[in-house]
Amino acid sequence: MFNNGDYQERLHRGELVERINPGGNGLPNPKLRLPAGTRSQIVSYVDQQGITVAIVHQYLRPDGTLAASGKPDPKFLLEAGQRYALDTRPRRSTRGRRRRRRT
Repeated sequence: MFNNGDYQERLHRGELVERINPGGNGLPNPKLRLPAGTRSQIVSYVDQQGITVAIVHQYLRPDGTLAASGKPDPKFLLEAGQRYALDTRPRRSTRGRRRRRRT
């Protein structure tokens, strides 16, 4: 949906504005082994009416390019009035649990 919505193109054409959300320390997980100075960012894409139409996560390298996949990772989209959001609730692990036997 994110790719088909041309959000990146709309951003480059000036139809959307990028707003970097404050909060957090901006430091990526060291296990990712990203270049020094890389920042973790949550970015909102806002239309000309001031409506947030997308929220993405990205890793910005010091040279201005995106790290990891090289693309923003969408977390929220507003498409044709419908909201789509990534479910970030932790999953319950069934590992190590015994199932109850039905009697």
